[in-house]
Amino acid sequence: SVVKERAVLGLCLMTGLRSMAQTGLLAFLPLYLANVMEIGPLLMGVALMGMQVGGMIATPIAGILSDNIGRRRVVVAGLSGTTILIIVLTFVTNDIAYIVGVSVLGLTLYAVRPVVQSWMLDLTPERLGGSATSLMFGMQSGLAVVMPIIGGLIADLYGLKAVFYFIAAAMLAANIVAMTLTRDAHASEVRAI
Repeated sequence: SVVKERAVLGLCLMTGLRSMAQTGLLAFLPLYLANVMEIGPLLMGVALMGMQVGGMIATPIAGILSDNIGRRRVVVAGLSGTTILIIVLTFVTNDIAYIVGVSVLGLTLYAVRPVVQSWMLDLTPERLGGSATSLMFGMQSGLAVVMPIIGGLIADLYGLKAVFYFIAAAMLAANIVAMTLTRDAHASEVRAI
């Protein structure tokens, strides 16, 4: 029943592409920091911590916003912000500015995670919530598992910066899929209240 729903499959694809990009960031950001930015281990740790702290701050805010203005708006905003930030960061050369940018990236990247899970539950009948969520996590794992290999090939052929353009392209594709999904029912219910 779940697989027959276009919106559910679209949301699974969108989350899979987003997870692919997130896995790419977690795998290749340390390499970029060390090899391109030439940042030492301490500042690298600060940058990666900043990304996680950004996500820690953003997730409750995104959840509250999605309850009030709708899941789709929050997801599209988060995916758009992440896409833009990934591209912008490839042009940043100052260590401190880069670390701040990575922290802001964490805000947009991780804010989407709980909202898409809520959106999936909004789209499916209560008795199928576990099946739909399992399908979504399966798609996330399926696309995320290929990213280290794809990223490694791209890095070998074109350099580390090109990997981040590919990651941004994956995030842009996720954004396009999110924009094609029907508006969630919850948003219209909230507006009606």
